[in-house]
Amino acid sequence: MTLYIFFARLAPSRPTWGTPAAAIDRPDLRPDGPILCAVDFSKFSQPVLDYASGLARGFGADLIVFHSLNIHRTPLPDEVAQVEGARTRIAQLVGNRPVNWRTVIRSGDPVAAIDRYVRNHDIGIVVAASYGLSGWKRLLGGTIVEALARTLARPLLVVRASKASG
Repeated sequence: MTLYIFFARLAPSRPTWGTPAAAIDRPDLRPDGPILCAVDFSKFSQPVLDYASGLARGFGADLIVFHSLNIHRTPLPDEVAQVEGARTRIAQLVGNRPVNWRTVIRSGDPVAAIDRYVRNHDIGIVVAASYGLSGWKRLLGGTIVEALARTLARPLLVVRASKASG
């Protein structure tokens, strides 16, 4: 198994919905399935979605906007409200982008949920944001992106959000 991890840095001058031209010109980097974009509704969700939707548009691929709710094993009374709230927030993030997209919401650990979905749905590439944690924060908690890099059997594009993007 070959693991591909690509890194991109969002620049403040990147146009919304822009297509990363270098990736489009490399046929060996074209995804062989839909693009999954993981969002967590942080300030980095919009920039990573901009990048993923640009890739989907450039490749002519479908975009799956994925969010994992932190709902425990026993359903909470407001679980339905949380799911609907997440759907609404994703729709607002996506807006009127010129790309075919759909929402997927799962509950539980985000790494396990993304890995399970990727394995069961033949995803071409996963796009996720890196918060740029370092020092004690990284040592104590690790990052979801690092766990995805160790777990996924598909390519992972890590978009490092700069201070200017958020």
